Amino acid sequence: LIVILAFVSISTYAQFYVGATVGPQIPLGDLSDGGKTGFGLNLSGKYLLNDNMAVGLNLGYNSFGTDLKGFTFSFMPITGLFEYHINLDQFTPYVGADLGLYNYRYKMKGEIMGEKFNNSDSEIYFGFAPTVGALYNINSDIALTANAKYNFVLTEDDPSSFLGINFGIVYKIK
Repeated sequence: LIVILAFVSISTYAQFYVGATVGPQIPLGDLSDGGKTGFGLNLSGKYLLNDNMAVGLNLGYNSFGTDLKGFTFSFMPITGLFEYHINLDQFTPYVGADLGLYNYRYKMKGEIMGEKFNNSDSEIYFGFAPTVGALYNINSDIALTANAKYNFVLTEDDPSSFLGINFGIVYKIK
């Protein structure tokens, strides 16, 4: 962390952004057969290479319910990100992509014929997420953000996908 902060402070342009977004996560394709719209939380750190390009890390948690009582599942992406920004003064649209690992986890909890059960398991899969979004600068340190992120996870049998509609806040560290 000290090395990164030193590098950021030495550069004449460099900026580091930290932010958080929340929003509904909509299952698509086969995932929508039993999955219900869920909720997602994402934390990110971005390093601006120049006026238009950013790289960084993203950590998320996306939870879904199902039509089956007591059965839930979630995806936890841990990804690297790249974004291309189009600076228009106060408003900054961007396109980008996340690439990395998604931890898929399911939980089953219930009762059958008087016997209670509680089962869970998780697997790690590769995935990516093309993203379109925008930043709206409130002042020189804080921006509001919104994005649509199409998560595509290469699960064992069939790929799983879901669309996140996310809203949040970004803090700029100069």
